Amino acid sequence: MIILKYIPNILKDEGRIAKELPFTANKTLQDYLTETGFELNESRAIVMGAVAKDLTTTLKDGDEVILTPDVGGPAFAFLGNPAFWAAVWNIVQIGSIVLSLGYAIYSAFQKPRTPSFGTTGEGLDEGSPTYGWDGISNTQDVGVPIPICYGLHRIGGNRIIKL
Repeated sequence: MIILKYIPNILKDEGRIAKELPFTANKTLQDYLTETGFELNESRAIVMGAVAKDLTTTLKDGDEVILTPDVGGPAFAFLGNPAFWAAVWNIVQIGSIVLSLGYAIYSAFQKPRTPSFGTTGEGLDEGSPTYGWDGISNTQDVGVPIPICYGLHRIGGNRIIKL
């Protein structure tokens, strides 16, 4: 059994035709198309998922043939042209250069951020027993988390006083 399907528009169900023909050995794709009356004008034949380049291909029992419009025709011919892809690559390179220069110019006119060393009382490490300016020291506070040290590093502790 050979199944031939004609699909004029792959996005719509209207106009689709499916025909089942008995299998005959040594019968070509062109013979089956002639028998069904389907024409291959500006269409392509897909036999079992692969585009048929030659209509003299013989089919096997159980093959499915789909006829659809050839959308890869002249409208999309530029996609196979290496000059098109070279032009696209040049545009990408020029765009990246322009973006890099724009960022460099933008960065040149920005005021640099000055780091805070805790001199104004707002530094992140000012109260840290490990990274503060006073060095490592023990604390005596309530609710201080117990530090976990991975590797070797000196850390300050918290005194626990029993009253």
